[in-house]
Amino acid sequence: MKIIYYISNFILRLNLRVQSTWKVEGTQNIPKHGPLIIVCNHQSNFDPPLVAASISKRRAWFLAKSELFNGPQIAKIFLRAYGGFPLHKGKSDVSAYKWALKKLKSGEAIVIFPEGKRNPGGLGKPFLGAARIALKSNAPILPIAITGTENLISWTTVFKPRGTLNVKIGKLIQYDENLKNQQSIQEKSEKLTEFIMNQIANLLPLKYRGIYKSDK
Repeated sequence: MKIIYYISNFILRLNLRVQSTWKVEGTQNIPKHGPLIIVCNHQSNFDPPLVAASISKRRAWFLAKSELFNGPQIAKIFLRAYGGFPLHKGKSDVSAYKWALKKLKSGEAIVIFPEGKRNPGGLGKPFLGAARIALKSNAPILPIAITGTENLISWTTVFKPRGTLNVKIGKLIQYDENLKNQQSIQEKSEKLTEFIMNQIANLLPLKYRGIYKSDK
């Protein structure tokens, strides 16, 4: 079923080049091989395919909110084929956690939106899941900042993307040194989550930084 992913991304990249102003910075920061956790801000439902189209060096897999899998059977089949796996928010989702670790162990790249929901106006409060997966897997973390998708509300925009869409890829996050004084898993997860979100914020224009806005 991998063919669905690659055909979809090929078509989307064509649409992006023809119908929008699409700019991707920092592709040199994407490791070509090995496990990778990609963390992004979340403005709209268009973000996952935009990330996939922008990191053509890697095949991306996604943890996506479980509600997206409640639609017609054809939608569920497509989401699975495209690389999505349902994540039940608001509770500890063991199946999603194990799925992510399995993908990373196989050397795959997974995409996580730490906020867990769309925040088009700016970064919001994150969950700790991405950090906990990172601490368990020891996989490197790659921050990505997206702007311009806040007005692309419907999933149908993959056929007609519009506007100026910017994807800025940061440098790999090295987190071991930042956690050496943290004692518990909870403390480490909180510290790493804060670090991740600040790295994403640093890639965003000031007006999109939300609760991580700083004039420093």
